[in-house]
Amino acid sequence: MTADAALPPRTFAEHARGWGAGVVRSCLAARGLNDNARSVKSSIEEATGSYGGRFFVELLQNAHDAHPADSVGGKVLMLLDETEGPHGTVYAADAGSGFNEDNFRAISNLALSNKPVGEGIGNKGVGFKSVLQVCESPEVYSRDPDDPARDGFSFGFADQDQLRALAGSDDDYAWVLDNVSRYTVPVPVESVPPTARALRDEGFATVLRLPLRSAVAAEEADLRFKELGAGAVPMTLFLTRIASLELRRRDSAGTACRVLKRDAQPLALPLAGAGRPTAELATVEQGRTFLLLTREVDRGALMDALQESVRRERLKAKWLSWDAPAHVAVAVPYGWDGASDFRLYTFLPMGEDARSPLHGHLHAPFFTDYARKGLEWDHPLNAMLVDAAAALATDGAEALLASGRAGEHERRAAVDLVAWQPDGASHLPADVQERAVLPCLDGRAVPMSHARLWPDTEWDVLTAALAQRAAGLDVLIPGLGEDRRAR
Repeated sequence: MTADAALPPRTFAEHARGWGAGVVRSCLAARGLNDNARSVKSSIEEATGSYGGRFFVELLQNAHDAHPADSVGGKVLMLLDETEGPHGTVYAADAGSGFNEDNFRAISNLALSNKPVGEGIGNKGVGFKSVLQVCESPEVYSRDPDDPARDGFSFGFADQDQLRALAGSDDDYAWVLDNVSRYTVPVPVESVPPTARALRDEGFATVLRLPLRSAVAAEEADLRFKELGAGAVPMTLFLTRIASLELRRRDSAGTACRVLKRDAQPLALPLAGAGRPTAELATVEQGRTFLLLTREVDRGALMDALQESVRRERLKAKWLSWDAPAHVAVAVPYGWDGASDFRLYTFLPMGEDARSPLHGHLHAPFFTDYARKGLEWDHPLNAMLVDAAAALATDGAEALLASGRAGEHERRAAVDLVAWQPDGASHLPADVQERAVLPCLDGRAVPMSHARLWPDTEWDVLTAALAQRAAGLDVLIPGLGEDRRAR
């Protein structure tokens, strides 16, 4: 059954129940013939520990992808309810399309994703398992994708009593308990809890309920929830399908809410090159605005990189089926200064060690590990994507300065686009030194090979303006700061 083949009314529960029972039967039937069930259980346990506390980020990724690809006004909510259950409960809700058959199968199977390679944020299909770091029994409550007024898939995963009932005999139950992951055995949830129902009434299509397993899990959830809104790096910058991420917290004193909004306005910028490049001014959390440039990666370059990655055994052959467009994007500060923690993104920020090579953030569909903590820079796919982002940044700087009427914000943004760290500068185009990508003191754009830095110190006689007039030096605009000058 596909996403287009909807289940008849009132059969979602029966379908989930039948699926779980079928998993147990098939595992018992294969007992002694292979160790597949045990291997899956071990893989789930290993994957669960590999995310390094990024379960809220994984939930946000899934919630973003649940919205249609052309959506720009989607919404996501994360709720930490300290009053529900012995240790509190986390809710993650999205206003996307609701769970369908393919989504149900993907969550019930390790490493099975209903997203083609290259489509959406992830393609490993195991991100949902990251919640098992803090929750023993995740639950999903979704509306019918074909009838928003009706309940759709509402399910959890079998507990020990339910596994015993499905297994039958004591011997079979003992084997199932040792060899079958309960997270491959979905079971229907007959009633929707009040908070989940209330969130559905607010317009959210899918609600995940995660009862926290222990006091330690509650502390971890508290820490990670605070990180979502800490503002060290923007969460929503490259999440183009949503307009808001609401962080809601409920404790004995009441409910507190914070909404991280994303507002993007198109910018008329004559970007050169193929790939339908776009420019926009994106304002995100803390009211910070970024100049955000996006471009589709050349199809031939993408396939060459994939083929080379497969040849070197750095990717599985399934990656050659990548059919969706791949996009790279760069975002540099526009009208503000002061941040230094610029990251690589795969739609969402990667770990602290994944530093961006420019004075801004860089997004691409990189190949990473589950936790997305760092990047293999020498991976053929990743190297090609950084090359594409560097070309986009160079074209952007050139376009910003081309008119000769660029203001202070545009001039500083142009410098940020091309002033890459030394260990990343090799990704810039070969002709970058001869392209007019830097702003000169007199308003002209000059090539890197001609540009001259002048000390910001105010001298009475030998000023930057005098040096430019008398000696013909192409002096860069002042006030760039030590970080930009060092690059």
